[in-house]
Order: sequence, then C-alpha cells, then structure tokens
Amino acid sequence: MITHFLNKGTKYHVGNDNYSASVDKEFIEAYPVIGQAWAQAFSVSQDDSVVIEIKQLWGVDHGTNNHVYIDTTDIGMITGNDNRKSWISESSWDLKAGRQYILKIASLGPGDPDDFVFEGVVVRSVKGTKVVQEGPPKILLLPEDDYWKSNHDKGNKSKKESSICGENLIENLSWNYGVKKGDATSFLLAAPADTGVLSKPITEINPGEFTAARFRITQVKPGNKFGRAFEFLYGSGNGKRNGWVFSFAKGKDEIVSGYLKIKGEYNEKLNFDTSIYKSNQWNKMQLHYCTNKQMRLEINGKMLKTHFIDVSGPKQIFARAYAVDVAIDG
Repeated sequence: MITHFLNKGTKYHVGNDNYSASVDKEFIEAYPVIGQAWAQAFSVSQDDSVVIEIKQLWGVDHGTNNHVYIDTTDIGMITGNDNRKSWISESSWDLKAGRQYILKIASLGPGDPDDFVFEGVVVRSVKGTKVVQEGPPKILLLPEDDYWKSNHDKGNKSKKESSICGENLIENLSWNYGVKKGDATSFLLAAPADTGVLSKPITEINPGEFTAARFRITQVKPGNKFGRAFEFLYGSGNGKRNGWVFSFAKGKDEIVSGYLKIKGEYNEKLNFDTSIYKSNQWNKMQLHYCTNKQMRLEINGKMLKTHFIDVSGPKQIFARAYAVDVAIDG
C-alpha cells in the first residue's frame, strides 16, 4: 500500500459546538467548530482499491452517528472506542480512474451531534496508485447541504437537459474548487454600508455549459445612494460586465426589485416574481449559457424571463455586493 495524506497537521472540530460533557472538553475547546461535516475531493490515476485512515481522534463520546463516507457510501462509524486513537476502515473500496470522489467525515446526530476533533486523513491505495487531492477541503454547515446529498458520480462535468436552451448542456463544476487549484469555493462577500465589493473571478463558463451554486444574504445594511444589492455578473476584468442585480429592502433580507446590468450600467428592470427568493435561507441559482448565444439565470428552479442574447466566447463569473453581506457556495 502507498500512503497519501489528504490532511496533515491541521486539526478540525466537527459537530454543533456543544461539548460541555465531553471527556476531552478542554482539548476540543481549543479548536473552534467548523460545521457538522468535513469533505475533501480526490481522484485516483488508475483503477485501484483504497483504505481510509484517520490518524488521531479526540472527544469522541457517544458516537451515535459519526460516520466516514466516500460519496454517499457509508464506509464506517466512529465510536467512543476510537477516542484518542486512530481509525481505519474495515475493508477496502474499489475506485475508478477519471472520476472524482468526495471523502466526508461527519457528526450528524440524530439529536445532539457528537463534537470531536480529528487530524491526519489518509487514503492508502492498495496497488500503489497515485491519489490526487482535488482542491481544498469543504466545510458542510448543515446535513441537508446539497453538496452533502450529491454523490458526485459525474467527475467534473455532466450533461443536463435544459428546457430553455432546448439542448443538453454540460455542467461546469470547476468553481466547486475555485478557478485556480487551492482557491476556496465558499466565501463571504461582505460589503461596507456605504460602498460595494467585487469578488475575484469565481469560475469561467463556455457556450453549451451551465453552472450552479447557492447564495444566502447574512446581513442587510442601511446603504446609501448605491442602495442595497447583490449582483451576479459575467464578463471580464475590465469592469464592463453584464448580469442580474437584486435590490433589497432597507435592513431586511427581502428583494424589492431587480435590474439587468449591461456593460457596467444599470439598464432594463427585471420582470420576475420576487417571491421566488427565500429570505434567511440558501437560494439556488443556475446560469445557463446556451449555444444559441443566450445567457439565462434560474433561481430556486424558476427561470427569469429577462435574459441576455448575442453572447459569445468564454465568460468569467463574478459577484458584487452593495451594503449587504452574502455567503456564496459553489
């Protein structure tokens, strides 16, 4: 077997931050909770079988539902007997080359999740095949997280029928791991009350592709003449970007209107039902780039009627916020 570290030297605390009765209370206290699950994408260069190992665990008490998964396959439970020890999967798992797999370490309950800390996540390839870490780890705050439910049985791209485009589009998943390897996918875009802030390029989309993510407004500020808005944009780095603008009520997570932004300027007012937006919740969005040169945006399963035409060539994707804080998760 060949050992490949997906995590080495960093301790992660998973759970719901309730560990007052833990046998390792003082130790856990030193490491802030990150969420209820930790996930890391990886692949193998050739077909092989792998064994998973966690080098060290602390604070595992009742262990009623602490599990390790590859995609949605449960490969083993972490119990109180594993506390202050290493954990190794009881059997090996067959993996295919050319696929992307998601290794997940989770404390999900039911009831009160069992907070614990781990360090040193290892994938051992039985035949010595190279294991490739795909981007940084991802933190799953909630068990109902879409990324958690996904089995990622599609590698980087998959086909999906688009009723709007009338063709099979390829799903571009590259922004799940950032534009450049090592960049984080999830981030908070926090805009001051009196100005706006623009994200770095999130990903790049080509004709015949669609890309999906979700966003959640975490704070709406008073704002000024620029208002309070979240913009989902495409274009280049020169500031002449196009996209959709959503304006919020003063101090409320409530969309009151929307506009198209064309070449960096507010233009046509959006004709859409503002009730499709879910206040104080994650909102799903999909950007469809049809081969007929249309660029269309879907929110929570509803396609916006107002869209762009005569779009050509690859486009970078950006987000901008004015007087709102928005969490974005690819």
